[in-house]
Amino acid sequence: MTSTGYILTCYHVIANAKLILVGLQDGRLEEAHIIGYDPITDLAVLNISVENLHPVPQLDDPKTLVGDVVLALGNPYNLGQTVTKGIVSRISNNELNNYFDYIQTDAALNEGNSGGALVDSEGFLIGINNANFKTRISRSRVESVDGVSFAVPYNLAKKVMGEIIATGKVTRGALGFVGQQSGPSSAGIMVTAVGQGSPAEQGGLQIRDLILSVNDISANSIRDTLDYIADTVPGDTVTFEVNRDGTVLKLDMLVAELQ
Repeated sequence: MTSTGYILTCYHVIANAKLILVGLQDGRLEEAHIIGYDPITDLAVLNISVENLHPVPQLDDPKTLVGDVVLALGNPYNLGQTVTKGIVSRISNNELNNYFDYIQTDAALNEGNSGGALVDSEGFLIGINNANFKTRISRSRVESVDGVSFAVPYNLAKKVMGEIIATGKVTRGALGFVGQQSGPSSAGIMVTAVGQGSPAEQGGLQIRDLILSVNDISANSIRDTLDYIADTVPGDTVTFEVNRDGTVLKLDMLVAELQ
């Protein structure tokens, strides 16, 4: 993904590898070294000692929409570089992961596609394909899954890659609670579970509390709120404003590192 030899792939692809070789477009094979990985997104960053590479074109902030035409690049079943075509079916799937959303597409992804690029109709990178997520859905439902594939969105993949290059890992803040939108027409997040011994419990958060804001930022979206907490440095304190049975309270919580 960079001209200086950093390459993004899926962690499960290289997790047990003793030797990793990267094939370049000119036919060269280069040995790659693991810089770091992130189990939550299943992404890993590799490095090869080659510069002046030509990565897939990238936009600063691609605007991916449902219905957009996409192309999935990969090497399914070791058949060689292959391209499949589809559309963006959805840009949210909490069933797969509680921490972030995925791009869902009907472009065919099979074993060997993981770590490959998902690009838009103009060739710009919008995601990193992961055939393993499709397998997870299939196994959980004990049935084959067709026309449902997933990719990690580009903006998230880029952020993860940057952190791994800088520090060798991804650090996320966590408080240890579960919540859901209070309703389509009302603001706030209803707390549905609080982990025993978690920072949330220690800070006084209770089930059925309605979270109104975090550090004076309105809690209108569970995804945005969890992202905000994840971006908070472990050890910092955040202040929740909650409505508990009609009484508005302020609760201070010490952010822990997500394990």
